[in-house]
Amino acid sequence: PKLIMADVDRFWSKVKKTDECWLWAKFTDKAGYGRFCLKARNYQAHRVSYMFFVGSIPEGFHVLHHCDTPGCVRPTHLFTGTEADNVRDMTEKGRHHNQQKTSCPKGHAYTAENTYVSSGNKRSCRICRQDSKQRHLLRSAAVS
Repeated sequence: PKLIMADVDRFWSKVKKTDECWLWAKFTDKAGYGRFCLKARNYQAHRVSYMFFVGSIPEGFHVLHHCDTPGCVRPTHLFTGTEADNVRDMTEKGRHHNQQKTSCPKGHAYTAENTYVSSGNKRSCRICRQDSKQRHLLRSAAVS
């Protein structure tokens, strides 16, 4: 979107600057990201901040936070990255939703002994994997 001074002034009127992060003080979504309407379109506030004060965002790229604060719009805390960069950043910072899970969907604890980690760095439950293999062998034997 084309930048005009009135948009910038309206943007800053919704920001509370602290010594560290500059926090969005108006509407946020359920994940804590600020929302800003620009040219009749709703944008994430940190993306608008990046576009206004850093530069254009490459097609298909995300705007990530060095500070890991979704409501932060401080330009120096923002950087662009691919979807893979975003997932890697979340994982390295311990924010990936699957890292918070302590048990598999069937309730078996993710312990060091009971957790299998694939080459793609995905966790699975060893008990469930073993049960699945057993069911597969039983089905194969019944068919033969």
